[in-house]
Amino acid sequence: MKEKRESFFIPDEVLHFLTLKALKKLDEAGADKLSRWMSENPEAEEDCAIFLDSVKKMYWASLSNSTSDPEALINRHFEGKKKTRAGISRIYPYLAVAATVIFLAGFLWYFLFFAKNEDIKTAHTETTLTERQNRAVLVLSDGAIVDLDQSDNKSVSEENGVQIFNLPGEVLRYEQATEAVDENRTNRLIVPAGARYQIQLADGTKVWMNSLSELEYPVSFSAQKRKVKLSGEAYFEVTRNPSAPFTIEANGYEVIVLGTSFNVSAYASDSFIQTTLVTGAVEVNNREGTAYNLDPGQMAMINHDGQEISINYVDTRLYTSWRDGILYFNKITLQELAIKLERWYDVDIQFANEQTSGLLFSGAMENSRDIRFLLTLIGQAANVEFEIVDKKIYVK
Repeated sequence: MKEKRESFFIPDEVLHFLTLKALKKLDEAGADKLSRWMSENPEAEEDCAIFLDSVKKMYWASLSNSTSDPEALINRHFEGKKKTRAGISRIYPYLAVAATVIFLAGFLWYFLFFAKNEDIKTAHTETTLTERQNRAVLVLSDGAIVDLDQSDNKSVSEENGVQIFNLPGEVLRYEQATEAVDENRTNRLIVPAGARYQIQLADGTKVWMNSLSELEYPVSFSAQKRKVKLSGEAYFEVTRNPSAPFTIEANGYEVIVLGTSFNVSAYASDSFIQTTLVTGAVEVNNREGTAYNLDPGQMAMINHDGQEISINYVDTRLYTSWRDGILYFNKITLQELAIKLERWYDVDIQFANEQTSGLLFSGAMENSRDIRFLLTLIGQAANVEFEIVDKKIYVK
């Protein structure tokens, strides 16, 4: 077994140069200093590469408004990290006045290197929080229940001429072996809070299921239509079939497609339904039957209490990146972020006051991280404290 390697200490100045390099803002003088330091510290090459890739992948600047100055924000961040807790508190009111608490998720590796030496703001008690894992439950047409994260559940069943295969903890796959069709035979895939799962339907359509979601679908599709029911959130890559449109029913609304990639968020606890189109074309129908067509890059939002649909161009990454285990967010409140964390980590987050819940965040985070680590980052950025008791998290 490979021995775990200790991270190499990288000075603030070098991290600053690496970040500017990732943003293509490193000048010649800085490049020379970085090159000299790297030559003198070849053992740091791997950690520097990890940090550089992390910033390139996750830095939030592309999500911020056009008036933001990434380099100035970087400078303020590193200056703040060199000061005491009181110093961090002093710069917080400025950020609050600006109406945005900047959560620099691109600096996740910076915190990995140095946070362990600082006074952590997250209070921990005995807790039953568990690590995230991909798990799901399959309900067959006869009512039988199959736990899909069990290692022995690889060949699940065969129904209506369709073979069902499962890669435990990852993907459920349907393969139609005959042309026999019985649309009355339906299965349900249930994904609990704190988990995700992928499914490939009998027609080849791929669906990524987010936490706390449920999909009901025919075991096999007819030659004329394909229809599924969704509660929660899912990303679809629909196999094109002009003779059989693919319809998703979500809380009384319908999304109709021929072949395309898009995301549907339809949690019953939310006040809206969102359909975000990545490629192709979709048609969104409200409960009155009015149809709205989307172009790639557009999102349709429907409020549960109204019939109007608002359509806008958006950064689709904000609504689809969860499929890759990354949550991007742009100017959302801590309350909205908490709802996402509750679903991702199967926890209950409660706020001590409304002022804290209204703090605004922009950034990105990987949901493979332990939630305690993420809370530490949020606490340091926003000057708030968290207390964990069992599966409850109190925001102070």
